[in-house]
Amino acid sequence: MKIGIILLCLIWSLDGYAQESTKIIDMERIPQKKIRSLIADQFSSENLHGFNELQATYRKGQKLSGYHILESAYFLKEDPAKVFNTYLITSPAVSWNGSMVSFGVLVSKWENTVIYRNDKDFAGIDTGQVFYVNLKILKGLYNLAVGLEIVNIDTTNKSITFSYLKGGKSRGEQTLYFIPTRRGYTEIIHQTAFKSDSFLRDCYLYPYFHRIAINEFHRNMKRSLQGSGKMLAKQ
Repeated sequence: MKIGIILLCLIWSLDGYAQESTKIIDMERIPQKKIRSLIADQFSSENLHGFNELQATYRKGQKLSGYHILESAYFLKEDPAKVFNTYLITSPAVSWNGSMVSFGVLVSKWENTVIYRNDKDFAGIDTGQVFYVNLKILKGLYNLAVGLEIVNIDTTNKSITFSYLKGGKSRGEQTLYFIPTRRGYTEIIHQTAFKSDSFLRDCYLYPYFHRIAINEFHRNMKRSLQGSGKMLAKQ
């Protein structure tokens, strides 16, 4: 009997925790309308209660047959360890911020915390973090909100993997590989595997706008590095 009561109390407490987590986002601190709508739609259409119920569309080790693959390479005259560390500690409010891409909010699935674009304290990226960005297409004629979850950080082989969230337009993942060159510099391979329900979007629209967005992202990361290393995008 006591065990049953304890289990019942635990279920009630977990349910209350989950419902409260969705209420701690201050929508007024998210300037992008599309991001606010995406978050609201994810929790209502999927009947989610907490951040921990947000679902990635890709899991580590998942086969990517049937996905479209894009790859871009960047060369940076900096030490690989320094570059990788900079990508780990730079706030998404800095890395995802430019004329096309803007950061909206970050939530942690496991810590149940929220970080807004104007928050100054950021300890670094971690698995289970979900960040929402807005893509301004055709100078704002069309806006698209995207949710990405960090699903893997390989500190040994130096790679970072993001997954698109369930409820968005795209499914799949993006992986950044940090490769040392013979001269001790860094080559970054940005590989994307994606698909959606639209042939037109996958074959024509996504590749074009995606390349613009990630070029902007890597330029921002270059500025975050100490020193004046030169980064060149190889199309």
